[in-house]
Amino acid sequence: EYKSNTIYGGSPARKIKEGIFFIHDDCHRFLDEDIKKYEYNDTDKYIYTRDNTTIKFEDIENNLRGTSIKNRVDYLNKITL
Repeated sequence: EYKSNTIYGGSPARKIKEGIFFIHDDCHRFLDEDIKKYEYNDTDKYIYTRDNTTIKFEDIENNLRGTSIKNRVDYLNKITL
């Protein structure tokens, strides 16, 4: 079982670190105060949990198989946006 906010690596994959919070900001330009700002995040907004909107990977793959690139892009946009 793989968990959200966890880094896995290697072959076979093993857990390297957990409790990781990924942000979309450009962290290459972070100053010390930026690092402190993002050091802790108490929200569970970005934690994945299975619910009634969850689509199985198998279903996604089946919907992408054997269709045009445009239809694939349209489908992926529909389920992610």
